[in-house]
Amino acid sequence: MRRPLALAALPLTLVLSACGETPAPGSTAIEGEEASLVVENAWVRTPPPGRDMTAGYFTVSANYNTELVSATSAEARVIELHTMAMDNNVMRMREVEGYDIRADEPLRLESGGNHLMIFGLTDGTLEDGELAVTLEFADGETVETVLVVGVQAPG
Repeated sequence: MRRPLALAALPLTLVLSACGETPAPGSTAIEGEEASLVVENAWVRTPPPGRDMTAGYFTVSANYNTELVSATSAEARVIELHTMAMDNNVMRMREVEGYDIRADEPLRLESGGNHLMIFGLTDGTLEDGELAVTLEFADGETVETVLVVGVQAPG
């Protein structure tokens, strides 16, 4: 099932009901009869001049166990799920197959930790201040999101 979400840096939360309310700027929540998913503080780092890659970050909370297994964007060649870990006193980045999201325990994608690694941005892609990304979960659910472009985390 595809559900469009507009994500930004504001701490506001909008609950979407079965009535199909339109998402407002800010963070967004999906709430159903039994399950809810909240994505907040979604942003993408402004890439260095002349570079076609960057990193994306957000926080995901759910009242059920799930797994984020991929991210895609029409505006990027590929998006990988990455983590950072110390290896012999050196911080190393590596690709992972997914991020577990546990009920009532937020998953934080942040600088220096788990993050989206976004490759192959076309020239001018981020000039509008946004990057449209589709998140896919292990159960086949997809969520369309918009990451706000910035030089640092919102707030």
